[in-house]
Amino acid sequence: MASVEDPSLFVLDNVPNCEASLIDEREEKFFRILRDAHPDVPVVFIENPNYPHTVFDKKAAADIAARNASMRAVYDKLKKAGEKKIYYIKGDKMLGTDGEATVDGVHFTDLGMVRYTEYVLPTLKKALRKK
Repeated sequence: MASVEDPSLFVLDNVPNCEASLIDEREEKFFRILRDAHPDVPVVFIENPNYPHTVFDKKAAADIAARNASMRAVYDKLKKAGEKKIYYIKGDKMLGTDGEATVDGVHFTDLGMVRYTEYVLPTLKKALRKK
């Protein structure tokens, strides 16, 4: 990603495929690689959505909460250190509450992708406007 010529925006949406410990260990380092290569490019951090089954599966809910907390901690640390052009999108309301946004409780349906896009797009537009 750092080798891309003239990027407009970076979106870090890796939480669903990372453990909290990996986010703690690698997220800031990865951000720094991107920022060093492209100091003026906005970076958007996106949390893991709360999947419908997490209402009943407390272990899955705790895992997602830990992952999101790790991502938020990295973002907060960067913000506190004075990083500019970074944005954060929470995942708690990303998919709605009707259970129709995923095929299997995790992977998005067409409706899930529409909801995700509608939820994320305002922040992406804001980040791009300020570039």
